[in-house]
Amino acid sequence: MKKTIYYFVLVSVIILSTAVSCKKPQAELEEELPTGENTMYCYIDEQLYIPEIGNTIPLVPAIYYSVCSDGISLNIGADDVVFHFENGIQQTGIITLNQSNYDTCWVLDNHAFYATTENVDGIMLTKLYYTHDGSGTVNITYLSENKRQFEGTFEMIVYHENTGVTKQITEGHFNINLDTL
Repeated sequence: MKKTIYYFVLVSVIILSTAVSCKKPQAELEEELPTGENTMYCYIDEQLYIPEIGNTIPLVPAIYYSVCSDGISLNIGADDVVFHFENGIQQTGIITLNQSNYDTCWVLDNHAFYATTENVDGIMLTKLYYTHDGSGTVNITYLSENKRQFEGTFEMIVYHENTGVTKQITEGHFNINLDTL
C-alpha cells in the first residue's frame, strides 16, 4: 500500500511539474502587435518584424514618409520595408505592386522593397530585395477625406537583386497619419 501511494505521489508530481514547465503565460508566447496611429508590422519569412528606430540605418525613424520631387509619388515605410505609391493613396481597395528598385522616386509605378543588413567579416552589408510585377498587393481598408490618413494590409514576395533569393512578407498591417509622422 505504501508503495502504491509513493508511486501515485511521484507520478502526480512529475505530471504537475511537466504541465507547469510547459505552459507559458500568453504574453511570452506572442509579442504584442502594435496598434494605433503610425504603426506598422509584418512577418518576414514567418518572423515578426516591427519597425524600430534605426533597424537598418541608424537614427532613421521607425516609420516615415517622403514625397518625391515630381509631387506625385509618396514613399512610406520603415527603414527596412518601403512602399512607393506613384499617385499617393487615392482610394480604398487593392493596389498591385510591380517592378521596383532602390531609387523609389524615379520608378513611376506602385512598388516596394525590403532592405536588410548583415555583418560580413566586420563590415555591415545591405541586401536589397525588390518586388517584381504582380508579386505583392496592398489593400487600403480606410482612407480619410483629405487622403492623409489611411490603413491597410499588405503581402508580397521580394527578390534579391543579384541572387534571386526570395523573402515572403505576409500579414502586414499599417495605420498611417501623414499629419503626425
